[in-house]
Amino acid sequence: MTDMIKKIKNIIDKSNTDKIVIFTNRLKIVGHIYNCDECNNDYFLNLTNAIVIYLNDLYPCEDNGDCEEYPSQNFDWLHVNIDKILAFSLVK
Repeated sequence: MTDMIKKIKNIIDKSNTDKIVIFTNRLKIVGHIYNCDECNNDYFLNLTNAIVIYLNDLYPCEDNGDCEEYPSQNFDWLHVNIDKILAFSLVK
């Protein structure tokens, strides 16, 4: 298990939530961490009920404040490459 997985698990234990927001170079990913030591290994963090949004699509708002619904894709199960994670936050 990588240091990042250990840190995430430690934060989960302290915050009582498994919902995570992950940022990569191009994506914002929101999902629930699948609690499985064998599954969350040195390469992948496994999420359930994940939503993936392309960062280029996050800020298409017009000056008047009207925003269209952000295009996204939903996944029942998603494997996130740990090396691609730039930032993350656990949320309730």
